[in-house]
Amino acid sequence: MLVVTIAGIEAAMRSLPEAWVISIWKPGCEPPSDPDNRRILDLVFNDRIVPSADNQAATRADARRILEFAALAPIDQLIIHCTVGESRSPAAAVGVAAIKSGIKYGQASDEQIALATEAPFVAATRACELGCRFDVRLKPNEWLVALFDHELGLNGRLLKA
Repeated sequence: MLVVTIAGIEAAMRSLPEAWVISIWKPGCEPPSDPDNRRILDLVFNDRIVPSADNQAATRADARRILEFAALAPIDQLIIHCTVGESRSPAAAVGVAAIKSGIKYGQASDEQIALATEAPFVAATRACELGCRFDVRLKPNEWLVALFDHELGLNGRLLKA
């Protein structure tokens, strides 16, 4: 799995030509349309940790779509990107890693929780090794991580880790 910025997506795609991609766009940015490509998941939401009616934060439906997509995608062929790569895509990597580590609803070992919460940092490091420039400090979006925690029935364990 790679976590990259929008600027790093081309280099990541060269490294993983058969990639599955989770693209997280800001509202107002029109994602490229390819509805027939089952290997691309386009989502649109802001990087907000306190949702309100006017800020278009991630929703439970967004979290579910990421988890469902992650269940299908090969982990070694997965690219996750947002605009800056600082918050939304690292948070998505936590959800992906939770599913890929074998977490089931309400059932997770401490090791699985640790793997999930370390995943964005590992994925960003791997992206750098493949030539994707990464100039930000990762801080997974707490709201999206909380949504994954809720969807997986983990009672705050992902968020606390």
